[in-house]
Amino acid sequence: MLIKLRKGKRAQSLVIVALSATALFGIIALGLDAGRLYFQRRDVQNAADAGALAGAQELLPTGTVSSTIPTTAMIAAAGCQASVYALLGLLDTPFHGSGTDCNPAPGAYIPGSYGGGISEPAARISATVQVWTPSRNNPNEIHVRVTYNVPLTFAAILGFSSSAVVADAYAHGGFYN
Repeated sequence: MLIKLRKGKRAQSLVIVALSATALFGIIALGLDAGRLYFQRRDVQNAADAGALAGAQELLPTGTVSSTIPTTAMIAAAGCQASVYALLGLLDTPFHGSGTDCNPAPGAYIPGSYGGGISEPAARISATVQVWTPSRNNPNEIHVRVTYNVPLTFAAILGFSSSAVVADAYAHGGFYN
């Protein structure tokens, strides 16, 4: 009687193993994509930090300028330097420019709650740098936001081709009061 029952349950483990393996490989694949996003976050934050520090250098008073309020030319130079160095941190260059120079398009100006700023896309990768000066009601502060659309490998099977990784950085030119 027991032998008869066993014969009717053949190959059930094959179905269970196949379903379990599919689920296990799916979880591993999504874990690999999540790990890639986690490590890209560090690179994007480094790029935002580099851009903010480069932009803040342009907000420092130089030579005969005795005022601590940045001029329009200083603000424009800060925005350009911030976008150039942020994109160099991602191993790319600005779309509107000559590699190490920034020449934002007229439509790149983005007014908003942070004050005026520029938005500069990258030339070869899916990334954008947004720069606001002044930031947080401080004329000597710069705010840099880097958005990088990281292409996904395994999540593309589920319909997610990319995921945005965003990092913000703030820097102050001169002494902070």
